[in-house]
Amino acid sequence: MTGFEPVLFAVSVIGTLAVILMFVLRGHEIGWELAGESVFALYVRMASLAGSVVFTIGVAELLRAWLVTLPLPEGYTALTSRLSLEQIVRGATLLVAGGGFWIIHFLLPRPAVRGSGPLYLAFLIVGAAAFGLAALMTLPLGVAQELQRLFGLNAPPRTDGTLGGGLAAFAVWLGHLSQLRNHFGRGSHRAEVVRYPE
Repeated sequence: MTGFEPVLFAVSVIGTLAVILMFVLRGHEIGWELAGESVFALYVRMASLAGSVVFTIGVAELLRAWLVTLPLPEGYTALTSRLSLEQIVRGATLLVAGGGFWIIHFLLPRPAVRGSGPLYLAFLIVGAAAFGLAALMTLPLGVAQELQRLFGLNAPPRTDGTLGGGLAAFAVWLGHLSQLRNHFGRGSHRAEVVRYPE
């Protein structure tokens, strides 16, 4: 596990706990009540975020497995450029599991709950923060490692690199930014990378 996964997990968990605490303590100000339907809506948001996190980690693993097949500068051994079947299997499994988990919750009936709009926005912001920070902390390092290889400097093997995780987090982060722009009425109606059930 590289720096990508711990950052994504930590920010997602901390952000989710902050949202829950905020709605429990201040939800009455927007008409949100701690009733069965409200708890169900909260659960769907949490599960959707969790599914997105697992899906993105799966994409990151597949990207890491693909990156090792790219040509390496002279002097690197074949070991660093060998396709990792283990990463492909792990990545595909996480991608299918996370995507399936998200789709199941997307298809669940969604009752109208007071305060669901702010709840949706809160989890959208948590997702944007989690994927944005993960991309910020891994993508530059991954690019730097590729530049090291380009100039013939030592760098960690690509199977342990952060470029795949950074690229995956960056793509999902852009999807969240697109949703935030659309939510506030300033964005164009474009295809979304990730869309939480409403």
